Amino acid sequence: MKTTKRLFATIVAATMALSMTACDSSDDSLSDSQIAKNSEKWLTIENGVLVKCDENAEGKIVVPDGVTVIGVRAFKECRKITDITLPDTVTDIGDYAFCFSSSLESISVPDSVTKIGKDAFYSCKSLEEITIPSKVTVIEVDTFSGCESLTKITIPENLTTIGEKAFFDCDSLTNITIPENVTTIDEDAFSACNSLEEVTIPSKVTVIEAGTFSGCKSLTKITIPENVSVIGEGAFDWCGNLQNVEISYGVTTIGNNAFSNCYSLGKVTIPDSVTKIGEEAFRHCRELETVSIPNSVTEIGEDTFESCKDVSVTYKGKTYTYDNIDELYAIQED
Repeated sequence: MKTTKRLFATIVAATMALSMTACDSSDDSLSDSQIAKNSEKWLTIENGVLVKCDENAEGKIVVPDGVTVIGVRAFKECRKITDITLPDTVTDIGDYAFCFSSSLESISVPDSVTKIGKDAFYSCKSLEEITIPSKVTVIEVDTFSGCESLTKITIPENLTTIGEKAFFDCDSLTNITIPENVTTIDEDAFSACNSLEEVTIPSKVTVIEAGTFSGCKSLTKITIPENVSVIGEGAFDWCGNLQNVEISYGVTTIGNNAFSNCYSLGKVTIPDSVTKIGEEAFRHCRELETVSIPNSVTEIGEDTFESCKDVSVTYKGKTYTYDNIDELYAIQED
């Protein structure tokens, strides 16, 4: 009986050892060439274009050398892939290429890439970090929208355009460096980036488009550069922790709802280049106390200071408070 028990224990131990050995033979212990070989069964490649990855693919995928294009929707909804390495032969990443790859944590994008399509990484909810290659000049519409785990992104100096909703709902992004060569930041580009604390708008940007930073609840301070002429509708709407806004000379229009629902905003400087302040521009800015509107302003929209109960607004030698603020909205230039 004792001999039988010892034999049984030996068999169990051996089985466990084999199981552990099998577990150790994971992607982490294989070379990229071995993983690339294993990856081939999941990939459909035609004339250098990676057309499709099987939705059942899992773990790490290494795309083989010779692939030049990651096709439209190639990795769409590959929800079990965690890591992707692209070869330095790739030049183009197509629209929706990796969208809804919800487990993708890491991707190596080579410097050979010159174009990343719209929605390329849309809703890659586990993606934590990415470096955009130096030859890419445009971040397209919705490229990183919904990447809620993204904490770090490196943007090349050559970049000129950040597209609409490019970083929408990147909830974990705390700061981002926008290169000085950027001239265009489109609507809602950073909208709903709830953790974004700090951002510098490049000097070549001339328009802050509608909703660009709306819902950036952690943003505390913003400086509008001199070349900006328009602050668009709802540009900073719902930035609840925004405390200080410095608007440089050159801005002519503050759009509707531009700073509405900025509950913590206590100070705003309006330069004498401004000619128009839109409707509800500072609505629900409850901490706002003293505002001086320059004589250059000829149009003040309805309810600009609605619910700003402690505000005192000076305009053309007259002071308006919460009790008579409606008189201010009636003033128009003939």
